[in-house]
Amino acid sequence: MNGLVLCKNHHRAFDNGWFGVDDDYRIVIPWARFKEGAAVESRGMMQFQGERLELPREERFMPSLEGLRWHRERWEVG
Repeated sequence: MNGLVLCKNHHRAFDNGWFGVDDDYRIVIPWARFKEGAAVESRGMMQFQGERLELPREERFMPSLEGLRWHRERWEVG
């Protein structure tokens, strides 16, 4: 098994390289891609920088570091 559980909005953002996840499972934001602020009463993407993902209890469900590295390299995130 390998994967991240994301809502549809964050899934789309991840698939488009709007954020990545580093080898410590922390969120990485590509600062140069954002030119606009967040919507009113909304948390902007940049505020997630450095937050650690909530990880599964079982090792077999952990997201693949190799897959996360591939994603960061593909999108030049982090």
